[in-house]
Amino acid sequence: MYRVLLVDDEYLELQLLRDNIDWAAYGFEICATAMNGAQALHTISEQRPDVVVTDIKMPVMDGIELSVRLHAQYPDIAIVFLTGYDQRDYLKNAITVDAVDFLLKPIDLAEVPALLERVRLHCDERRAISAASRSNLREYILAAASAAAVNPMPG
Repeated sequence: MYRVLLVDDEYLELQLLRDNIDWAAYGFEICATAMNGAQALHTISEQRPDVVVTDIKMPVMDGIELSVRLHAQYPDIAIVFLTGYDQRDYLKNAITVDAVDFLLKPIDLAEVPALLERVRLHCDERRAISAASRSNLREYILAAASAAAVNPMPG
């Protein structure tokens, strides 16, 4: 199961996303919600979600600034943006922060399954790369330790 943080300053949007999508059917669980980017950053440090679904335009800290800060601290978190049809300039900025995908408001629940499938595949790929990197690092350390034992440094 991948953990999801929902971020939107509109309570009804949060409620729609949280309560009207069968997240578990796609391998996700909602770990928390937040009403702005600043609140989300605090929540992320406690909850460690795999995915952040965030509105782009919010008070206090918008979704773009949140994403920039997220990628600096937690580069493996997948980001999905929510945006209104009239916010295309924000979408241009979303490209620069490596968003996985976006969902237009008003949310069409019929579009959500395909989006969640794309996000899950992205998370699966990231998890596989991370596991392979850890395995390669472990093998490198073991090989280096064995070589050091066989050929100790003079001294």
